[in-house]
Amino acid sequence: MGLTFAFYFSDKWLVLINDPEMPNLASDIEAFGLISKARVFMSLLTLSAIIFLFRFKPKAMLYLQILFLSGQFLLMNPIRRMADTFRQLPLRAISKQIINTRIGNEPLAMIGIRKPSLHFYSKQIVFYESNSPSGMVNLSERFNYGRRSNELDNPDYDSDTFLVVIDKYSKNEVHWSNIKHHKLDVKGIYNLIRINKEDLNLYADNFKKEGIKSNWRFKKYEKF
Repeated sequence: MGLTFAFYFSDKWLVLINDPEMPNLASDIEAFGLISKARVFMSLLTLSAIIFLFRFKPKAMLYLQILFLSGQFLLMNPIRRMADTFRQLPLRAISKQIINTRIGNEPLAMIGIRKPSLHFYSKQIVFYESNSPSGMVNLSERFNYGRRSNELDNPDYDSDTFLVVIDKYSKNEVHWSNIKHHKLDVKGIYNLIRINKEDLNLYADNFKKEGIKSNWRFKKYEKF
């Protein structure tokens, strides 16, 4: 019964959800009809619980469990579709763009929000870094001293440029918004840009002069 009331007053608490990957989550949930379906299902479940407890008391819990499990078919499919649309679809689309726009074997980095699925979809080695100044220093050094390759990808670390997938929040950081870059595509909250290595190294050197040090050697970084 408590869940039923929660869904009927969802307008009050949905706006409190803060998911950086789904900034319009409240309206998206409404658009996919999740709340209306949940309200109908929970209302039926509450009504059924009352009836079962009074008329079929010995088997009430069994009937309620069967009814509850059947509700998964009503709610889980739209939940999966919504999650795929707003979380994975942009990554699949931007991975396709990476494959189409990659010059030679440019290295690939992902800044800010880390999504291992980018490696899965693009079939390329991905250097994940934070959006902080130390992330820039780390990336500059890793392209020189943390080089990796595998049977699917052999990046050209001597390339003059590299590709970056960066979420819109990280892109608003001063150093990432000011560094010279060429905008290639935008999918959802993710931007695909191309950066010249000289520009990255220049920023990294300036940060080092300010006392910012790299820390990638002391962290457990991705190995794919």
